[in-house]
Amino acid sequence: MIKLFIVTLAIVLSGISMPSLGVLPKQQSELKIDEAEKEGSQLNIDSFFEGNSVTDDQSLLFNVEEKCLIKHSRGIYSATFSNDSLHLVTASRDSTAKIYGQDSTGEWALKTIINHDSGWIKSAIFSADDSHVITLSDKQTAKIYGQDSNGEWTEKAIIQYPAGYAHSATFSADSHHAMLISTTNTNSTVQIHGQDSNGKWTQRAVINNDYLWVTAIFSPDSRNVLITDHKGARCAQTVTIYGRNLNGDWGQRAIIHNDRDWVTAIFSPDSRNVLITDNNKAAQIYEQDSSGDTWTKTAIIGPDKIALLSSFSADGRHVAITHQDRSIGIYGQDLNGQWPQKILINNDEADKGVYPIGTRTIFSNDGHFVMIICDGEKAVKICGQSSSGEWTEKATIQHQDRILSMTFSSDSGHVLTSSNTGAVQIYSKMANDEWIEKATIQYSNNPPLFGCNTVSATLSADNRHMLTFDLAHPRIKIYRWTPDEEWIESFIIHLAANTFIRGGTFSADGSHVIIVTNDIVKIYGINSTDDTWYEKASIEHIGVIKASMSANGGHIVTVNSDHSIAKIWRLSLEKNIPSPFLPVKK
Repeated sequence: MIKLFIVTLAIVLSGISMPSLGVLPKQQSELKIDEAEKEGSQLNIDSFFEGNSVTDDQSLLFNVEEKCLIKHSRGIYSATFSNDSLHLVTASRDSTAKIYGQDSTGEWALKTIINHDSGWIKSAIFSADDSHVITLSDKQTAKIYGQDSNGEWTEKAIIQYPAGYAHSATFSADSHHAMLISTTNTNSTVQIHGQDSNGKWTQRAVINNDYLWVTAIFSPDSRNVLITDHKGARCAQTVTIYGRNLNGDWGQRAIIHNDRDWVTAIFSPDSRNVLITDNNKAAQIYEQDSSGDTWTKTAIIGPDKIALLSSFSADGRHVAITHQDRSIGIYGQDLNGQWPQKILINNDEADKGVYPIGTRTIFSNDGHFVMIICDGEKAVKICGQSSSGEWTEKATIQHQDRILSMTFSSDSGHVLTSSNTGAVQIYSKMANDEWIEKATIQYSNNPPLFGCNTVSATLSADNRHMLTFDLAHPRIKIYRWTPDEEWIESFIIHLAANTFIRGGTFSADGSHVIIVTNDIVKIYGINSTDDTWYEKASIEHIGVIKASMSANGGHIVTVNSDHSIAKIWRLSLEKNIPSPFLPVKK
């Protein structure tokens, strides 16, 4: 699946006007925002089509058709497309979930209504292969529905849980298992259901705990489950690994006792290792043997340092550990299965007063770089691995206030960081693996509003464009990565005064931008010949607050402000010409 990397700083505060957002390239950092805007193209939406030759060829525009009106008697929590874009499921407070499907002619119709006796439908999600849906009610039930060979959706299983609170209902990565986590006033329960070779779903394991709540995750290969038990909000005691045998039954494979109150446990990407940290000892690695039945502690990472937080690289060959003294170490697995230290970042005194909560380290997708929060949470360091395997510091990204988010681009070539002042900095990797600051997004004299910011910066999946906007200010900017290895402001969209931006993102292939504003969703496309952007469609839905595009780009679903109405819209080309990802209008 193509990933979109998003930096979002904010709780959206409706109706609040914020000062202007400006993006200043490094070499022009002294320019005022109004001067900087002159460097990029500008667009007034209302007058864009008048006399603009780019849109004279109407084959470049979308025809928008409302294909389906979805009504619930109470609020809609979510409206989600399947991965293959052929179905959509809603979850509502009216105790129902609805599955809609698209036929061969492109028409959408209701396929089934999933009724729960009472309670809100908290979630409704598709399995990875789109063959099943699991719904979760807050009144002691979850249901699994599956699509039969004739295309009909029918009930496959009802999962009951004790009176209390249900945390989640999820599928495994292979789509053949489902897990429900629930809690009462005295204990927690993890239920695992599985699908046999005949397609029948049955309960395969019930794991009861005397703790107030637990966390549980499937391994990436769907063969193991990792459960962390908790006494209270921050009192983890036990990590237990459950495994599945060839008959589909689940049994306990390992139990790791801990005597302190902060424990985390994660699988490696290949599912062969489990990394455990707590606030009393060094990080530990448990490895699965070839039979899959036994897990053994094979390594202690950084034995002289207490570990608090940890993460694996995408290839599973390195781990990043945040230690109690706030230093952060990168460790790599050698041929003997041990994990020697590769580099240690000793943070200054400012970090010793900051208790590390949440993500402190992020690896790039290629595993050769890692970002580390440091300097009292006001800076990010980039460390990299050379061709010889040596790790060194590559760059330090300094902010004026606490770091709120950081992310690598999908190709590991760019970094976006954001801070509590509303600043976003873009660093890019050069041919010699040197990281250079390329642009800074900064509010002008704009302190955080009630401790929150409303600036967003998003990279397209192909890493060629970046979308930035202030949720509370009617202006949107798109930046382009040039052959000269610079980020330049290439497009500005000025919306009408008092327009509140509710969200914006790229399509899955990066060729379109979707902007959600008051009552309107606008779609912009790029002309691949000259990298110019233009409006391709405008969708009016009174009170719209959210919108999302199907994975193939052919449809958009919108939900209105009272959450009772959703609409599916079909996007097709005005003229019958080929399109790389959109269905052609017939």
